[in-house]
Amino acid sequence: MESTHLPGELGLFSFASTFVAVGRGGLRAVLSCYLLPWSSDRRLWVDEHATQEVLLSRLEQSFQETGGTPRILLVRPVRPLGSLGVEDDAVWSGIFKRFCGHFGCRPEPLGSTWASTVGLDPIAEAAQQQCFSTLEALQLWLERMAVATGSERGALGTLPAAAFVSDKAAFHAVASDGFVLFAGDAYSVPAAYISKTVWLSRRGRHVVVRSQQGDTLAVHEAGKGQGGVVMQRQHFEAVRRRADRDLHSLRRQFLASFPADERFLTHLIAQRRQGAAASLRAVLGLASRHRPDAMRAVFGQCLHLNNFSHRFIQGLLAAPAVSTSRVAETAEQGVLF
Repeated sequence: MESTHLPGELGLFSFASTFVAVGRGGLRAVLSCYLLPWSSDRRLWVDEHATQEVLLSRLEQSFQETGGTPRILLVRPVRPLGSLGVEDDAVWSGIFKRFCGHFGCRPEPLGSTWASTVGLDPIAEAAQQQCFSTLEALQLWLERMAVATGSERGALGTLPAAAFVSDKAAFHAVASDGFVLFAGDAYSVPAAYISKTVWLSRRGRHVVVRSQQGDTLAVHEAGKGQGGVVMQRQHFEAVRRRADRDLHSLRRQFLASFPADERFLTHLIAQRRQGAAASLRAVLGLASRHRPDAMRAVFGQCLHLNNFSHRFIQGLLAAPAVSTSRVAETAEQGVLF
């Protein structure tokens, strides 16, 4: 069917369940298709389930890959995006209406004429004639069948700066070790987001981590929900290199001021492995405000009591004024003043 609409005006989205041969057996999967009828720009996807989260993420990916959003979005008015009400009027789900509002497009029901234009049935029939080693292999096959013209890119609406975050996304704080818990597993997050809160959502076979501003920080293979750890090494390498450079510089500063206290320095680094640079930076800050002899006496107390926290050192220095000789004496006796 030839579209009489203007470029950028109309987008079609349809999805259907089908049975495909994957691996040594069969799998019921969900095929979805996004089409710009004016240019025939098409995107095809396969997922294991047609959840609302999955379908909205596929629509969002389609908008991103085609370069914008249509003014009218024709969609099958069926669950989980909507349903047919009285007199065949579409009743859209609250989240789907919020999704369309976020991207600035108006949802309308996809009638039978436009559904045939999408051409999902022939694609499903062709997929059933094939045998795929994995679901990822089926996705690659679909991508080869898709058409990417890009000819409506300039006519489509501008994509919002932030990604859409559904009501089903989880909002969690990143722990000090750089991991965040979600659905029973731990997922790594770039170290810059430690102690910050991030959005997590399930998208098909993946878990997507986004910042509060909606930027994608990581995409992980979903765990099994059994206490597993899913990580990407690059999330830690950059911060590790930076921490090593900082610690090397701070170590030189410390030894320049306290050349006879390398034993204290070695123990501090060993005990404060994850935060050695931060602890040493705090110790040097204390050293800039106290006499060198007082600092050296406190270093001895730290070695005796095997505590190298900068807060412990600050507490010793803030104790009632005691002569340097008395500090040294208590260090020998193991008495904490």
